[in-house]
Amino acid sequence: MSAVRIIVVDDAVAAEDSLALALATAPAPADGRAHQVMGVRSPRELRQLLAVDRGFQLAMVDLDFGPGSPETGLVALRLLDEAGIPCVVWCADIDENRGLLLLAAFHYFEPWALASKAGPIADVTGLVAAMEQGLRPGRGLAERYRPARGGSGPSLLERLVGSTTQLDIWRALTVFSSRPEVAARAKVAESTLDRFLQDRYAPMREAEHRLVGASPDLEPRTDERNRARIAPLHAFAVRHANFFRDGEVEQIVRGRYRRGPAPGTGTAAR
Repeated sequence: MSAVRIIVVDDAVAAEDSLALALATAPAPADGRAHQVMGVRSPRELRQLLAVDRGFQLAMVDLDFGPGSPETGLVALRLLDEAGIPCVVWCADIDENRGLLLLAAFHYFEPWALASKAGPIADVTGLVAAMEQGLRPGRGLAERYRPARGGSGPSLLERLVGSTTQLDIWRALTVFSSRPEVAARAKVAESTLDRFLQDRYAPMREAEHRLVGASPDLEPRTDERNRARIAPLHAFAVRHANFFRDGEVEQIVRGRYRRGPAPGTGTAAR
């Protein structure tokens, strides 16, 4: 067993400080060297670092860097995937507004694990120890977000947003809740919006059920169905606005990535 160099991608300095302190008080690696922890505050800083130094054995990646960063952790995961550095997604909390980002993280990349910042730091140091020993942790918290093994057909994410037109409508729904305003903002005909409302309602409800256990009822109980659908779709879009507005999601929708392979078969195609 040997020391591990770890990069923490998080806008909060406290994240890397707490990890460094915990590792400093843990049993030393067999080679006698101390684990090294380095931090960057954003995907932009990570990009600059990886241009000169890729010698890390593990990365701890937050998904949300606050309003000061135009990029989310999906960018960081892509950069680290391209550099061949295993990642642990390390979230401040595992709650609904990060749910679609987590689904995308585990759908298009293969994070090694998922850890909650709300949990004990021993959970994270345990992941480092597993890496040090050449072991891969169990599915744990990540179970909810990993794609189904052997799945066929479009995934839940692909059914939610499968084209740039659909992404434009979701982005319009983060701002507006009336059909004319949404159609105008997305630059689509109201008939196109109506088809979107009809086709996206069921996967939206499925996502809510999967992420937070909401009722899986698939249709509003009214004859004016599109008028009834738009309110919950608007609320869903607002909750996940950081996902729908993410430039990396747009690149994914444009076909930059295909679904990652099953664990152990390599990384996502580029």
